[in-house]
Amino acid sequence: MSRAPCLLPLILLAGAAPVAAGVFLQFQNRPADQVVHPTGYAGVAAELDVTVCLDPNNLPQSGDPEQAIRNAIAEFNRNQGMTGNVVSNPSPGSDFESVLLHEIGHCIGMDHPVFGPSEVGSGSPQLYFANAFGGGNNAFDTAANTDGQRGTRDDIRGDDINLNWFRKGVNDPWAVLPAVVDRVSYGVELGDLPNGHDWVEIASAFSPCLAAADSSAFYDQPATQNTMYPVICGNNLLRQLALDDVALLRIARAGKDGTQGTGDDYTTQLRYVGQTNDCALQILFTNDAGFAFCQVGGTGGGPLGNDIAITTGRMEFQRTVDWQFNQTDTTGAAPGAAPGTAPSADLTVLSHDADPLTPPPDTKVSFIITVMNAGPNVANDVMVANPTPAGLNFVSTNCPGGTLPCPVGNLAADQWFQFDVIYAVPANAAVGSEFTNVASASSATDDPNVGNNILDRSITVSTPPVADLAISKNTPTGSAARGSEVVFTVEVSNLSEITAGQFWVVDQTPPGLVFVSNTGACTTAYPCSFGSLPAGGAVTISSTFAVANNASVGALITNIASISATDADPDPANDSASDSFSVSSDPPEGRIFFSSFEP
Repeated sequence: MSRAPCLLPLILLAGAAPVAAGVFLQFQNRPADQVVHPTGYAGVAAELDVTVCLDPNNLPQSGDPEQAIRNAIAEFNRNQGMTGNVVSNPSPGSDFESVLLHEIGHCIGMDHPVFGPSEVGSGSPQLYFANAFGGGNNAFDTAANTDGQRGTRDDIRGDDINLNWFRKGVNDPWAVLPAVVDRVSYGVELGDLPNGHDWVEIASAFSPCLAAADSSAFYDQPATQNTMYPVICGNNLLRQLALDDVALLRIARAGKDGTQGTGDDYTTQLRYVGQTNDCALQILFTNDAGFAFCQVGGTGGGPLGNDIAITTGRMEFQRTVDWQFNQTDTTGAAPGAAPGTAPSADLTVLSHDADPLTPPPDTKVSFIITVMNAGPNVANDVMVANPTPAGLNFVSTNCPGGTLPCPVGNLAADQWFQFDVIYAVPANAAVGSEFTNVASASSATDDPNVGNNILDRSITVSTPPVADLAISKNTPTGSAARGSEVVFTVEVSNLSEITAGQFWVVDQTPPGLVFVSNTGACTTAYPCSFGSLPAGGAVTISSTFAVANNASVGALITNIASISATDADPDPANDSASDSFSVSSDPPEGRIFFSSFEP
């Protein structure tokens, strides 16, 4: 095989479709915004313990990889991210730690920010453009435009479908991450790019190898590159995560509901268990790996909804490659710091939400505060101050001892703590008046970044609410064959304490389905009309559809139901719901995907 000049091949893991500034593994051409979680996530809050091991029967032909394994695992557990993560390579060999960092990323659900040879061919200039689906013409339409730089905001992409997650309205891979990183603050839709931006930008640093793919130098930024890039300049090393890598991990950790700070969030701790075959993610040195690759299996549906969770992970490295194994212990170092740095812990007030954001007078409001230790060390004696805002009345808190400031205790690296504070809005509070709650975190351990230790949230007093109707829609079917029937259950609930007036349920039959019948609270075709719904009441409709005989096998069909009402709804966000299934003869779970390399 030929080798591109100055390029050290890393892994390129892809299924049947390409993937992107942070990209999740793409399973069977699923939607661009599908999220993939590490092994063990089941759709509920959890502290995931993901074990990593080295196969004692498949070791390298020389050298000891175990310190490099521990270093790479510690870098993921720090979950910090940095700019300037590209450093000079002192050895002509292949740096195992850099490649392993990339492979672990694949094994916990991450994919490439740019194209790889399986999509565009080895050595293609398209390798350095943000990854995408081919769009309606089933081809990748890439051009660097007038700036001559690949992977930048003015790239011409035709009808390509973006796969990169980016911060809405920002599109800057060198920007400090915000306190909230989830599917609300980040997305893949190009319509959320800032004005004047045509495509998602990628942090790359290919100096001295390829100036046209060195966006860091082009923007006069520190040499930074996403760890999940499928190629790197052979003169450089990548042993630390970039900000986009961490952003992708945090998007996933916001859980299947996509919102950070809610009850389905999780944390991930990787743990090296030594030379054994008994672990979640195996590392092997074999004679038929080519260079290195990761093989993963995934499952979806059920409690995961449209998301996917990794079920198996196996990383193979070519035994005959001249692997260089870093023997310097960096497991206790702060991000970007030399080993031996004094213990430090980066506390951050991760999120600060209010429920409700617009409470009426004479009601209660709950502030939900999440504090996280981004590591790398334990944060000792964590305390969260939260003084009562002037004009509100303290009611209660679920902090230890029921007191404020909140004595959290010790937080391990990558561990978070969440608590609520409830205040009463006075009956004489003026409509439109604003109250701000301020939460700040501190600990006895040195904090290298105190700028993220404080976060506030404001509420605005509103007029008394009208009835809040909410709709849900689901089907137990993850996949269905053409010609079969699929039943969707639609439920409308009145979440308020007053009776809702007249409303209608609308469900437009999507392409690929044929409406059959409704049963339950509505027995006619849509739209279904209802005169009223008492406080706390609910109505349920069972809708049967037939899968069209001409539906494409593998297609994802999404059915959407919505509410329209005579009265205004104070929370229109829950007035629409959808669920999906795939057209397939086989269940979608358990598929295996392989990776390849840029040679």
